[in-house]
Amino acid sequence: MKVIIVDDEHLALLKMEKLLQTQTAVHVPWNVIGSYMNPHDALAACRIEVPDVAFLDIELPEMSGMELAEQLLAIHPQMHIVFVTAFQQFAVHAFQVNALDYLLKPVQPARLAVTLKRIAQCLSLKAAGSGTILVPLEQSWLASRTK
Repeated sequence: MKVIIVDDEHLALLKMEKLLQTQTAVHVPWNVIGSYMNPHDALAACRIEVPDVAFLDIELPEMSGMELAEQLLAIHPQMHIVFVTAFQQFAVHAFQVNALDYLLKPVQPARLAVTLKRIAQCLSLKAAGSGTILVPLEQSWLASRTK
């Protein structure tokens, strides 16, 4: 599975890469094909490569993660978007741009495993040709935040 990570903090990029490398619950090979601090660089790379998943911070220089997600999906509508941010208040908007998940920093390995399993399920459904979309996570995520 091809992954890109976009975050304006270098340490956050490294941490997310390390978290992905240490995940063993999902038996899918993760290949980080690019880590970017500049959203324009990520966008340019996605015109050449076709990532399966983009892990995006919301607050980025020159372009928000939401804007980047919309542009990435315009290029590759089948790409899965996962927002990784410290800001809970953008969750509803994230799901409006069809995000697969929304992770709060600091990302916990167990929570990332849930996201990766969800991505693996979506990809296996696509590979099987079912075209089935899993139930949007928005309701369950919002419900977990209000408890």
